[in-house]
Amino acid sequence: MNTLVEFHGVSKSYGGQPVLENLSFTLRQGEVVVFLGPSGCGKTTVLNIATGVTSATAGKVDMNTRRLGYVFQEPRLLPWKTALANIRFGMAEPSDEMAQSFLKKVGLTHAGNSFPRQLSGGMKQRVSIARALAANPELILMDEPFSALDPQIKRGLQNDVIRIIEDFRTGVLYVTHDYWEAVTMADRIILLDCAGKGSGAEMHLEVPRFRRYDGYKQEKINEI
Repeated sequence: MNTLVEFHGVSKSYGGQPVLENLSFTLRQGEVVVFLGPSGCGKTTVLNIATGVTSATAGKVDMNTRRLGYVFQEPRLLPWKTALANIRFGMAEPSDEMAQSFLKKVGLTHAGNSFPRQLSGGMKQRVSIARALAANPELILMDEPFSALDPQIKRGLQNDVIRIIEDFRTGVLYVTHDYWEAVTMADRIILLDCAGKGSGAEMHLEVPRFRRYDGYKQEKINEI
């Protein structure tokens, strides 16, 4: 598999306060690496360093692709554009036919002419995911994309994203504070704490996705 991202001993401080310290990991095509930890422990900072929004204080980052998609906690759709037009906006070569195909992948073929104000929270996030995919990314960054949704909608979207990742062989850097979500989505989990020890413990999940959160997984998480 192609290597998309590599962090080598990356550290980041703000005003002398360490947020990440000596973080190293590799993300390959088709993998999902989840950063798990409470708010304020540097999870979003990892994504910002990967995309070049902010620079590392120390260490090295190798980004081997510039074909990126981003899904935020809030959908961030353009309110004056329809769902279909929002997806077209993310395409290098806009096409209604292609945009409609991405709507189909997220189960919203009926909503192409609807504006964001006419969509539920879960539907808006589905459009956001479709827009990210429409950019034909090799790497998608997802920053707590389902944290504002109720559990049933969240579970459905998690399953959709897993299916899409496996279809497209897209690499994903995924941020969450939810243990269950991390176990559901990840190939590997990197646990970040709030003491500036961003190297964290790493957990490799050896069973296929669409996992059940059973005692075995809880035991493994507790070991970390």
